[in-house]
Parts: sequence; structure tokens; C-alpha cells
Amino acid sequence: MAAYVAAAAGAVQVIGAVSQSQQQTKQANAQAQAAEYNAAVTRNRAETTKLLYTKKANTVAGVYENRAQITELVYGQKADLTELVYGEKATRAEVEYGRKADITEQVYGDKADAVMDVYGQREEMIRRQNRLAAGRDRASMAESGTGMGGTNAMLEDQNAMFRELDALNIRYEGLMTSRDLRQSGMLQADDLRRSGYFEAYDLRQSGALESYDLRQTGYLEAATLRQSGALEYDDLMTAGQMAATDMYSQAELDSYTAKNYRDSAEYSKDTMWLNAATAALNGSSNYMKVSK
Repeated sequence: MAAYVAAAAGAVQVIGAVSQSQQQTKQANAQAQAAEYNAAVTRNRAETTKLLYTKKANTVAGVYENRAQITELVYGQKADLTELVYGEKATRAEVEYGRKADITEQVYGDKADAVMDVYGQREEMIRRQNRLAAGRDRASMAESGTGMGGTNAMLEDQNAMFRELDALNIRYEGLMTSRDLRQSGMLQADDLRRSGYFEAYDLRQSGALESYDLRQTGYLEAATLRQSGALEYDDLMTAGQMAATDMYSQAELDSYTAKNYRDSAEYSKDTMWLNAATAALNGSSNYMKVSK
């Protein structure tokens, strides 16, 4: 009877060792599964974090690029408008100075024509006076009875020549005065047109310079915006990479923990069989001792 009791006690020890080892193995496997799950979740979070930071970085870079393009467009439009305004001012200056030049030439031309009329009238008056004087001379000669030949003829021809020279001098004086007026008008008109060309050139140059400055300002501001966008993009990408790296490290740690739990489960199984074998040997030994 005692032998059976010893054998039963050995069997109970075996069952207890197996049950305890199974519980430990089950617990270790559950902990390993939980650690593996945490590792997988953490890896997914890391991937999601990288994607979110990448999307945010691309969005920020796109915003800065749009702002840069709008800045270039606005300054380009300002530059075009500036050139247009200065171009219109230059055209108006050329037209205005050209109109003044035309008026000046017209005024001096009218003065020259008026001078020619005045001197033409004076010439005609001198000729009428000369004709009257010649008539009086011929009448005096006739009354004196000296006749129209000889010395009287010479004197008549000489007086006629002098009178003609007087008339021609009047005409020449009128021509010179008229020519001087026209030349003065042309010179003043040329000066006005030249002033108009210079003013128009200066205006167009000013417009070109202001337009260039505006475009340069737009390019610089756009470059600054793009640089800011690139820096913020790099910062976001770096932050995302660092956050993901931390999460990957945590996932590796969870995986390592899961491996330890798996190893612990295997160790529990080995211990279970070792304990069972030990309990069986003890039971058998006790049985043998009691049987004797």
C-alpha cells in the first residue's frame, strides 16, 4: 500500500511540475506576443510619422514656392507697369516738344513771311518813288531845253541805277532778315526737339532702372522665400526622421523583449520536462524503496 502511495505522490509531483511549466510557458508566450504587437504598432507609427512629416514638409515647401512665384509675378507686373508709365511719359514728352518745335517753326516762318511782305511793300514804295523821281527829272530836263541826250542821259542812267540799287538793297535786307528769322526758328525748334529726345531718353532710362530694381527685389524676395521653405522642409524632414528613429528603436527594443519572452518560454518548457523527469525518478525511487 505504501508503494502505491509513493508512486501516486511521484505522479502528483510530475503533474504539478508540468502544470507549473505550462503556465509559465503560456505567460511567457503571451508576453512575447504583446511585445511583438507593440513592436509592430510602433513600426507602423514610425512609418506613419515619417509620412506625415514628409507630407507636411512638402506642403510647407509648396506654400513657400507659391508665395515665391506670386512675389515674382507681382514685382514683374509692377516692373512692366513702371516701364509702361515711363514709356508713356517719354512719348508725351517727345510729342509735346515736337509740337512746341512745330509751333516755333511756324511762328518764325510767319514772322519771316511778314518781314518779306513788309520789305516787299517798302521795295515797291521805293520803286514808285523812284519812278516819280525819274519822271520829275525828265520833266526838268525837258523844261530846261537841254534835251535827253549827252550828260542828261548819263545822269538819268546813273540815277536809275542808284534807285534800282536802293530797291534791291531793301529786297536783300528783307531776304536776310527773313532768312535769319527762319534759321532762328529752325534752331530753336531743333533745340526743342533735342530737349524732347533727351527728356524722353532720361524717362525711359529711369523707367528701365526702376523696372530692373523692382524685378531684382522680386527675385531676391522670392529667393529668400524659397530658402526659408527649404530650411523649414529640412527641419521637418529631420524632425520626422528623428521621431521615426526613436520609434524604430522602441520597436527593436520590443522585438528584443519578445525574443527574451520566447526564450523564457522555451526555457520553461525545458524546465517542465526536466522537473517532470526528476519527479518521475523520485516517485520511482520511492516506490522501489517502499516495495522492498
